[in-house]
Amino acid sequence: ELHVQLLEARLGGHAALPEPLPTSIAAWDCARAVQLSRLAVDAGFTNDSEAFALLGDFVAISREHHHSWAEFGDAFVTGRAFWSATDVRNPVDQELDKFTSARDSLLSAEDSPWHATAW
Repeated sequence: ELHVQLLEARLGGHAALPEPLPTSIAAWDCARAVQLSRLAVDAGFTNDSEAFALLGDFVAISREHHHSWAEFGDAFVTGRAFWSATDVRNPVDQELDKFTSARDSLLSAEDSPWHATAW
């Protein structure tokens, strides 16, 4: 079912999606979980130690589904498109270039944390 939904997102005019489409969008969910952990710390719901302990789980899931930062980036962008494909108020085509640009920068910039951190 995920593959059908991803194909529908591509047919919906989202030509900026990676080719071929990733088989998993776990990167999107893991990155969102990391962001929520950070927000929980900022709001005082948890502390750095507790939030950091969860990051290992997100890393393990990401590595299970993706084999490189490039695959992670493609899956993140595709997950973003999938997530927002049904939001008429914020069409994915208006935002997708920001996410593909960020992915490309993270893959190519010499000072990127993706270069400093081995997959």
